[in-house]
Amino acid sequence: MVLKLSLKTWLWILGAAVILGGGYFVFHKSAPKTELVKAKMRDVVDVVTVTGSIEPATSINLEFLSSGKVVYRPVWVGSQVSASQVLMSLDGRDINLQIQKAEAVQEGNQAKLDQLKAGATSGTVAQLENALAASYEEALVALDTALTKADKAFTILRSDVYTQTNTVRTDFQLQLDSSVAKAQNDKNAADAAEADVRSMRDVAAVSIAGPNPSGNLNVDLFFQKAPAELNAVSQSLVSSVALLRAVISPTVSQSTVSGYLTDIAGVQSELNTAMTSLTDAVAAIQSAKDALRVKIEPPRAVDLAVLEANVNSATADVAILKEQKSDLSLVAPVGGTVTALNYEIGEIARPSITAVSLISRGGFEVEANVPEVDIAKVALADRVKITFDSLPGETFDGKVTHIDPAETVVSGVTNYKIKVALEIKDNRIKSGGTANLAIETLRKPHVLTLPQFGIIERDDGTFVHKIVNGKEEEVKITTGIRSSDGYVEILSGLQEGEAVVNVGVKTH
Repeated sequence: MVLKLSLKTWLWILGAAVILGGGYFVFHKSAPKTELVKAKMRDVVDVVTVTGSIEPATSINLEFLSSGKVVYRPVWVGSQVSASQVLMSLDGRDINLQIQKAEAVQEGNQAKLDQLKAGATSGTVAQLENALAASYEEALVALDTALTKADKAFTILRSDVYTQTNTVRTDFQLQLDSSVAKAQNDKNAADAAEADVRSMRDVAAVSIAGPNPSGNLNVDLFFQKAPAELNAVSQSLVSSVALLRAVISPTVSQSTVSGYLTDIAGVQSELNTAMTSLTDAVAAIQSAKDALRVKIEPPRAVDLAVLEANVNSATADVAILKEQKSDLSLVAPVGGTVTALNYEIGEIARPSITAVSLISRGGFEVEANVPEVDIAKVALADRVKITFDSLPGETFDGKVTHIDPAETVVSGVTNYKIKVALEIKDNRIKSGGTANLAIETLRKPHVLTLPQFGIIERDDGTFVHKIVNGKEEEVKITTGIRSSDGYVEILSGLQEGEAVVNVGVKTH
């Protein structure tokens, strides 16, 4: 059977299909798609951009930052020099010694950090394990000594004290009842404690003779408990002294009691000495265990942080000294001609006095005003990329050769004038033209970076939306320098390869 549909029915079906298809298309098209960017290692460059004017080249005057004896001067007036060529140097023997010392400190700190990360050697661990085993043996010896002294104390108590006590009990029954009861109770407690210690001692001895005594928790608990248990024997001796003082009578003379008291005092002293040795031996076990634990456990983050800080500090000291060493040499910022030399070899150069003058080979320089917010970044000899409005699409190299120490106010804004010398001569460059400068003030090679549009900046900090187990999670980060190409250095909060959401916003 063939089903025939009217034209009207077909139109209804077609309309419904169009509506459903359009809805599907709109829904899926409008569904937001999360774009991700990854943290990557790359070079970042901090650039200050300003605009200046082309001027005829003036003399470039070079000065030392500190005084010193001139030991090197390979050029003379009229010499043609190339960029970065050394023109004059001061004696650097002292700074070289300082650098060697700083590098030794740096290497020492690095070695300590590497040693902590590597952990203990097998030989060191074995030595500490042997020391721990020896501490258990010494504790057992100290315990045996204490038990021997306890036995001696019990002998005196049984043969002297309680014999005399039983002799006079009938004569002084009422007076002695309290002292006898106290002494008897203490002696019973001492007997029980000693028996308990002896029983546990035999078990501990078996464990100590085994391969891993430190792994037996019962052994450690026993040694911690033993001194307190044996203290009951000492307490029994104290009670016995009180009892002996109570039995002085016509039957038991003062001299007899004094002799017993002397015996008790002697054994009490010996027992106290033995118990002190036992306590020290137990403490030595814990010290040996702590020393072994420190060596075999992974280093704590706080310990690593201290050593890493020491390494960073020493590295910075070396860098500072090397920078000071570089200041002992004057180098040509650009290629040019030497026009003046004010020091001979052997003379003492002074700071802030021109040592070498030259004129750049390019014949022109660019004068520009740098705002005060950026001038601290700019330094002499910074590399500069230059473009000219008159030569679109071409880029020229130059270097900063002069920074005015005094400010120049332009339209109420404080600026500082700089001069940039061109490194090559080009007859197409004309005086008075406009030059655009991109001054490279800092370059960090191979650092962790993230595009600016993956970063959220708020008053409470800087954040990214990191993808964790398929879900967005806001993570606080620390940033460093910002590159002119839109990348930002990441100091903490992210690892290489981690993905974050391309938020593309910057809120305040």
